[in-house]
Amino acid sequence: MGLLAAVLLYTASVLAVPGSVLQRASPLTISTSSGSVTGFINKTTPDVRQFLGIPFAEPPLGSLRFQPPVAKSAGAPITANKLPANCIQFSGFSSGLTIAGPVSQDCLYLNVYTPANAASGSLPVLIWIYGGAFIIGGSDVPYQVPDQWVERTKSHIVVTFNYRLGAFGFPNARAQTLNAGLLDQRLAVEWVAKNIAAFGGNPSKLVIWGQSAGAASVGLYGYAYPQNSLLYGAIADSGGPSMLLANDPLHSTFTGLAGTVGCGNLDANGEMACMQAVNSSKLESAVLSYPGSFAPALDGKTAFNDTTARISSGRIAKYPMIMGSNANEGGSFGGSDPITCPTVDEIENRQRYGLTTYQYFYAGNFTNVSQGQGATHSSELPLVFGTYGLYGTSTTFEKQVSEGMQDYWLAFIKNPNAPPSAAGTVWPPSNANTKSVMEFGANNRVQQLISGSSIGPGC
Repeated sequence: MGLLAAVLLYTASVLAVPGSVLQRASPLTISTSSGSVTGFINKTTPDVRQFLGIPFAEPPLGSLRFQPPVAKSAGAPITANKLPANCIQFSGFSSGLTIAGPVSQDCLYLNVYTPANAASGSLPVLIWIYGGAFIIGGSDVPYQVPDQWVERTKSHIVVTFNYRLGAFGFPNARAQTLNAGLLDQRLAVEWVAKNIAAFGGNPSKLVIWGQSAGAASVGLYGYAYPQNSLLYGAIADSGGPSMLLANDPLHSTFTGLAGTVGCGNLDANGEMACMQAVNSSKLESAVLSYPGSFAPALDGKTAFNDTTARISSGRIAKYPMIMGSNANEGGSFGGSDPITCPTVDEIENRQRYGLTTYQYFYAGNFTNVSQGQGATHSSELPLVFGTYGLYGTSTTFEKQVSEGMQDYWLAFIKNPNAPPSAAGTVWPPSNANTKSVMEFGANNRVQQLISGSSIGPGC
């Protein structure tokens, strides 16, 4: 199925239109710290309440541009029935990561997908952090929308959100060196912890889950908040905290960008003030054509180059994690594989210093998802989200692997402190001396335990 057809199918299935909203007894209007929000239920997933486009931060415009986010104050009632604009980003990348909606600097919104009758405040909550090299992605990438998964289980909540990308999220300016995009992620978690009980979630059962750059974010989060994580578990697909970090101690990338829009030859504060006043369209055009790259900088508060020293001295959140990679990550990068080794290195460090980690290896080969290239980067996500049908004809085995992965992820979300179990197979913590890696989708088997010795050769 082509991208346009997938987007049209997605739009028809998850966006609220008057004729598709079903009335249910569950509350569709909920009071939050951002104000009163009214969600909807559609015919496609009638057992899921959707609250889309809830602001969790003040718009990062004007004097807030490039700055750490500011929590949203309660305002007028919010009609939460459509996905928000995505953050400013590059275009022209793989269609698998293509967003379906518009972009804007005013993009700090989140979405809550909760079972229709979840009102007890007891359900575990999964908070999704999208990937995309910190320059693309958003909460409306079609195959990363979780309503079908929540519809199937009716026993967990998923929250998705936007965080700032590129220069807007990772400016590393002389006057502002913190990674605003990573702080956006933290503020979203704080919003969930504060508000999720009203949606049926348990604020003491929060798990973050990310893939690629999102997995790097998940890894960094544990080092950034070792004592106050607000979480009890985490999941990182195809990525670790040492990935995609920038090393620009002179802040030359931001200063170079500033020079292209008339903000050159100024001191640090003058440069920032000038950049915050630049016309939005002019700045966005300059950012998208600028040859320099922006990524998380080593600020020592949200991103680090000494994670081994930190984990060895206990400066990391000690909750359990699921971590893993795919059999052909490099198929998405022209044959190179920048993903597997950072993942394996972090798993080995966690083993070495006694942190519970469940390691997986995805080996599924489903043509509709990966065009015959096997288990490429990101190809596991449509199976976990249950959205593989967006890509055309699927198989019975693909459905079985999808449900198997969902069941293990859900078992972990429900209780990260016990080995996940599904279909009669217990997934033990990662151990280099035992068969403890859960392999999905290989040799016509939904899952099987294998040794980790064949994963990450040369790392």
